[in-house]
Amino acid sequence: MSGDDGATTTNTAKTTSGVGSAQMQQMSSLLSGIPIAKPLNLDNVAAKWKKFKRAWDNYAVVVRLQQFDEEYKTATFLSAIGEEALEIYEGMTFKPPESSKVRDSVVRNFKEYCVGQTNETLERYLFNSRSQKED
Repeated sequence: MSGDDGATTTNTAKTTSGVGSAQMQQMSSLLSGIPIAKPLNLDNVAAKWKKFKRAWDNYAVVVRLQQFDEEYKTATFLSAIGEEALEIYEGMTFKPPESSKVRDSVVRNFKEYCVGQTNETLERYLFNSRSQKED
């Protein structure tokens, strides 16, 4: 049999956007089977932000996101946050503009947006209402 049967091997050590093949394979194996945080629900956004952020932080640790570059971390965060929140991101201003690619800056802007949207009347009502039971 001849050595050329159409099945050739290629060097997979090429990099794409600074991420090597071995790193891509590691990412793929890490991400498969690990559920990403559910998208941010924009109803009662302050409370939902806390839950989303907690789930996101856990996900970032599990998939070892800290080992990747800032642009990759930011893109992963924006993929997880959902379409509605992504529209909000598009309207955010970043100073300097390059900080829109830095995950910590993006997370900080979302926190300011979400926590700043607390419905004070609703929070006051929830605080003052009680449903006390016997015992």
